Amino acid sequence: AEDGIRDLVRSRGLGDVYKRQGTTGDVWHFDGKTWDQELAIGPDYYAIDGLAADDIWLAGTSGRIVRKFGLADWAYEHPATSLDLFGLCQPGDTLVVAVGESGEVIEWEGESWGDRTPQTQSTLYAVTGHVDLPGRESMVIAVGEDGAIVWRDEMGVWESMTSGVDTDLYAVASSPRGVAFAAGAGGVVLRFDGTQWARVEAPTSADFYGITATAAGDLFFVGDRGPATGEALRLIFK
Repeated sequence: AEDGIRDLVRSRGLGDVYKRQGTTGDVWHFDGKTWDQELAIGPDYYAIDGLAADDIWLAGTSGRIVRKFGLADWAYEHPATSLDLFGLCQPGDTLVVAVGESGEVIEWEGESWGDRTPQTQSTLYAVTGHVDLPGRESMVIAVGEDGAIVWRDEMGVWESMTSGVDTDLYAVASSPRGVAFAAGAGGVVLRFDGTQWARVEAPTSADFYGITATAAGDLFFVGDRGPATGEALRLIFK
């Protein structure tokens, strides 16, 4: 699309898909047959995520967060920050994490939003996570400028990680197997094996802004220019 698809969310169970347009910020819903505009909200929202068709979250500038839950209409939340939020994920039914400016991390744990002690001053652009992983309760990872990576341990404490790069990281995705991938400027791709991050050579120098991982090990990347033609790049790691 001319104004770009910034984020895509596939909700659980029913095959519903939500997308947020890059420049307009409008939210669209696909029910398996047609796309319908769900919300005209403006360009100041940068991230979207959710676990089900009736539980979707948006995050954006000045700490703005809106939620669609159940049969109710979209409603504004009251987050614990006024800083810009660029990434959001919902790893579990009672955990939502938003990250952003100056290393800001806020969490919703079923009732209200709380601020967490930042482990970096670098702006965080994306966050991903899963709960009930094999061998551990959860894994939540955020990435950002200058190669910054932070993660949430099983006690809910955020810690910094060593990425091995100093380029901006704009995207991160994890699989239910506990493996994670990060990507960013200049075609940089990193793989986390549960212990440490390592560089993976990608066949492009394009800037990556989006990444998703499947349980089978397939990765799909999208970027500013694309690998060559503007199409998504698919990588497979075994």
